[in-house]
Amino acid sequence: MTRTGLKVKCLVIALITLVVPMLCPGISTAIQAILTDDAYTSSDRPAGNFGNRGSLNIEHPTVVPFKTQGSYIKFSLIPPMLAGTVGDDVERAILKLFVGKVRRAGSFDVVRVTGAWTENAITDATAPSLGATEVSGVALTASDENAYVAVDLTALVKAWLDGLANNGVALVPNGLAGLSAQLDSKENMHTSHEPQLEIVMSAYVGPAGSIEATGPVGMTFRGAWVNSTPYVTDDVVTYGGETWIGIASSVGVTPGPALCLRRRLCVKESTTWVL
Repeated sequence: MTRTGLKVKCLVIALITLVVPMLCPGISTAIQAILTDDAYTSSDRPAGNFGNRGSLNIEHPTVVPFKTQGSYIKFSLIPPMLAGTVGDDVERAILKLFVGKVRRAGSFDVVRVTGAWTENAITDATAPSLGATEVSGVALTASDENAYVAVDLTALVKAWLDGLANNGVALVPNGLAGLSAQLDSKENMHTSHEPQLEIVMSAYVGPAGSIEATGPVGMTFRGAWVNSTPYVTDDVVTYGGETWIGIASSVGVTPGPALCLRRRLCVKESTTWVL
């Protein structure tokens, strides 16, 4: 994608993220973080860079040679989210990985990356430092091939938005489980299912409105008209089989006779009652 195309895509996503919750309060909005880098490293080629490969390999053999492979993924959060977005604005964040091939079943961990890296420069020898394990023991078997596996990264995404340096995550073999698997990268030209980070934003709650003066009282139905009863504006009475509304305060003013301009509109000669 060109830089111009990427900017336009980011702008559109940002506008949707801002406008939809405001127009539809109470509706959560899901957006896709922008995948900027993905690559794998391999211990048997410590100076090799695999950032342009179509797969993200995870491997820890159980027999010699012990060639260990791990993968690295990094997303941009702002954009597509607007500047000022914080962790509390996020309801859920799910990492989705498309499984291309599982040669040996096993599991992997999702680990926070604490050092800087880029897909075009990372190697096994220069791989960044790793921090806490966010998710441990994500299992993969042959039955997971050609499908997505989902990993909950809500806590980490919240932390990134609250100021923790976002260097992405690493997918590393879990212990000596013997996993050998390939996930799709963004360079994959066959199935083209790149890693995705789907972020569901919390429902938008608008600011409380101002409290204004109490509006005027509407019509009050007083039943049948009584000569001795005092009435005020907007009092409604029945008299002579008709219904009348007061347009002024009165006592003992009989509602009628009336001049009927049409069946649906009758006006009394005085200025006290209107039908």
